[in-house]
Amino acid sequence: MTSTAPSNKLKHTGPNVDAFNRFFASLHGHDRWHATLLPSLLAPPKHAALINPFCEPLVLRQALAQASGTLSRVAWLKGVTAITSDQAPISNRDAGDGDDNDEGDLTDGDKEYDDGDQRHVAKHAPFVHPLRDVHNLATYYLMDLASMMPVEALNVSPGHDVLDMCAAPGGKTLNIAYRLFPTTPTGGKHKGSLTANEPSTDRRLRLRDVLTSHLPVSIVTDHVQLTSLDGAAFTRGYKRFHRILIDAPCSSERHVLRDPSGEITKWTSSRTKTAARRQEKLLWSGLSVVLPGGTLVYATCSLSQAENDGVVKRVLARVAKKKKRAKAKARAAAVQESDDDESQDEDDEYDEEDDAWYNLVKVSMVRREWPIGEPTKYGWIVLPDQGQGWGPLYFAVFKCTGVE
Repeated sequence: MTSTAPSNKLKHTGPNVDAFNRFFASLHGHDRWHATLLPSLLAPPKHAALINPFCEPLVLRQALAQASGTLSRVAWLKGVTAITSDQAPISNRDAGDGDDNDEGDLTDGDKEYDDGDQRHVAKHAPFVHPLRDVHNLATYYLMDLASMMPVEALNVSPGHDVLDMCAAPGGKTLNIAYRLFPTTPTGGKHKGSLTANEPSTDRRLRLRDVLTSHLPVSIVTDHVQLTSLDGAAFTRGYKRFHRILIDAPCSSERHVLRDPSGEITKWTSSRTKTAARRQEKLLWSGLSVVLPGGTLVYATCSLSQAENDGVVKRVLARVAKKKKRAKAKARAAAVQESDDDESQDEDDEYDEEDDAWYNLVKVSMVRREWPIGEPTKYGWIVLPDQGQGWGPLYFAVFKCTGVE
């Protein structure tokens, strides 16, 4: 596959830009950061077409016939169909059409926006803007190929109850729905449910628009529930799920780098620290509502280890600490609990002592090799310099193996 030569350079300077470069060079290595990773992050993002199985085939063929380059089906995606092109993307700057926000209309800087606004994406992708069939269903959804990997790892099957905790803008939600609700369901009826959660009103409206423009009305009406909870609130006794995706709000460094207004000039290391604290709460909340035998995938588009493996490490350590504490308490219930700094644990108010979720399940990590990207201690990361231009995307897979 042909890739874009990463020739872009930072267009902003200043002390915060220097601090940004030092921070990530220390994480990824000075030579790699400056020679390959930084330029690849500044290069125009690539997009693959997630095919809508509910769209009329003739309209889909018409749309794909207008794409440039040689098209290929992604063979390692088993539950959905995705198409890539060997045609290099064209930057909006190069195309002269102004807006370089090529992955979506994110304005709050705290959520991965790889799925993006299709109008912006289609300006410079090899694919034309999605066409609509007679039922007003779009032909495909344009997104980063790496962003399809967390849902592939989630291993969704018809009949599952699935939670997409941070669902907007909706690309990964569609990916889940296509696996959960096949075009020809067994017995003629769809089973299972999809809860798509998004606390932001504006982003939830956008999410609804994405779902209704890609899924039949009957599926959206009968099997998809849009909720507006703070993700951390799921630990307070919400229903449990077979599969959970947490595409956590993160520092979105590629967006920071490519933001034409100079967001990088405002960057500080506190950005990633604040995001990591929030992500830990989301992951803890998600693990609390996974059914025994279920799977949870945690994902970000951050370059920071603190938001990726760091979050996983801290949550696993907290689970182990609480299990140890509960066992000690059970052995010596009459002994006054020692002060072990648990007063600083913000989530203790939601725990239910001996029947708390972490006493009832064993949490383990699931590892495997993927066609693009590289392993980390707990998960997998795709960075564009070594990921054929895709990414960045980090994910880790948790398995709740049942009652111990």
